[in-house]
Amino acid sequence: MGLKLRQEIKKYFNMTKREKRIYKFSNLWMTPVIYSIVSFTLFLCTSWADLWMNFGYLVPSFLNPSYELTRNILSTLTAGLLSLTSFTFYGVLTALTTFSAQFSPRILKNFMMTKRTQHTLGIFIGSFLYVLLSLLFLNKEANYFFIPTSATLLAVISLGAFVVFINHIITWLQITNMTLDMKNESINIMDDSLIHELDPYRG
Repeated sequence: MGLKLRQEIKKYFNMTKREKRIYKFSNLWMTPVIYSIVSFTLFLCTSWADLWMNFGYLVPSFLNPSYELTRNILSTLTAGLLSLTSFTFYGVLTALTTFSAQFSPRILKNFMMTKRTQHTLGIFIGSFLYVLLSLLFLNKEANYFFIPTSATLLAVISLGAFVVFINHIITWLQITNMTLDMKNESINIMDDSLIHELDPYRG
């Protein structure tokens, strides 16, 4: 196991920039992990402000939601974000699997590697992680402001990302755009190979 891991690490460092990018982003875990780390950091900051420092007392009372309201907000957002993530990507993957069978198996991989797809999935997972952690650590004795406000903002950002993602799907799934995307990818691979990867071997 240790030998195999060392070989994989050595193989990674010997890759070109293009190969490293494909290796990292051809799998769906890379971008969501980054967003999850950011989400966890945000959770620590807002929890520190609301639960430990009680900065909510410094905010006018009409801006401080009660414990029950905060719990209801977080519960609703947790279920909503999970459903949004599940149904969105289930529908997309079903459609793309059909297209892949009809045209090219690379369609699914190319779509999942696009920045909008990666960032949308990261936003959904990061937002869900934040509201779930916030819900788990609720305290009846605290005055809340930063946690419910951040959760609401993340929900708005997720809705915005959803709208942008749907538009991205509609545009990307057009036959002309799919073929153009595969053409551009092939050109970039050839250019990168000829200019960068083979350059050290030229006399």
